[in-house]
Amino acid sequence: MTAKTKTGKTFPGLVKYAMQECKEARVLGAEGVRSDSVAHMAADFDFQRDKRPRLGNAVLHVAISLPKEEAAGKTQEQIGEMLRQSAEVWRKEMKIENTQWALIQHFDRDHSHAHLIINRVDNNGQTISDKFIGKRSREAAQEVERQLGLISAEQRGRDHAKQAGPTPSQQKARTPREVRQADWHRTRHEVANALAPQQGKTGSFDDLQTKVVWDGIVVKPLQHKKGDGLVVYGVVFSKNGFDFKGSEVGKEFSASNWQKSFEENCTQLSVHKDAAQQLVDAFTVGALGQLFADGAKQAQEKQQRSAPIQPAVQVTQAPVLPQKGFEFSL
Repeated sequence: MTAKTKTGKTFPGLVKYAMQECKEARVLGAEGVRSDSVAHMAADFDFQRDKRPRLGNAVLHVAISLPKEEAAGKTQEQIGEMLRQSAEVWRKEMKIENTQWALIQHFDRDHSHAHLIINRVDNNGQTISDKFIGKRSREAAQEVERQLGLISAEQRGRDHAKQAGPTPSQQKARTPREVRQADWHRTRHEVANALAPQQGKTGSFDDLQTKVVWDGIVVKPLQHKKGDGLVVYGVVFSKNGFDFKGSEVGKEFSASNWQKSFEENCTQLSVHKDAAQQLVDAFTVGALGQLFADGAKQAQEKQQRSAPIQPAVQVTQAPVLPQKGFEFSL
């Protein structure tokens, strides 16, 4: 599942696009707005939006999409229910629940998708933050996949990035902005593919750098002074002219998770080192001599236990022959 977010200024234009008949639009759900017409829905959104007249981008548009494989063998009603559940979990993960929204399904593409329209002015007249909304949306989409058991879009992206040719997004890109965005996504997945095998196998950021340098990745730990030393508070991975925060590549690649991985790896190395030293100590010259002596003794005892038992020999007394006298003559 993917959930691409975009903010805008006006509701009427987006509502008209989402509700138009040529898209065979179908409303899957709505809260706080009427869904019987474009005019009513747009008016309801604008009425609440007026509580924050100085807020520019009050419109939050989320395009929720499912891969083709997810819709295979399912009816339109089943697909619509999957989209509805996906949007519901996504909103909960984003903590967007106290405001107006409408979810409209379209059937004009070869993949199943729906448009979620959200008012950034909530029911109490407060502004819903759009800070880091792209990153937060990706993380929420991953949680949707986990909870609903959906195909992982992140893994599909990494698989596409492993291919020699362009990814589907790169093939579809037309404008310079689309090309750069597609290249950004591919590079992010390439960075993730290079980093994943190194977790649990490196002991520091310097060690990690030596492992991924051949993938064209530069590791940049972010540090600040604390007390008498430097403390790492973040990490940036650079490739192909793009900079990615660790958590932007994936939750597991944040600086804090890397440091945990480094500590675990160092602990394991220490345990293995102690075990190796014990073996070395055990095989000193004296210990080897005793080991050989014990081995020889055990071998001898084993040989004796396995030797066949010889039958006892019965000794009989030789018969006594009768003696005759001897005559000597001179």
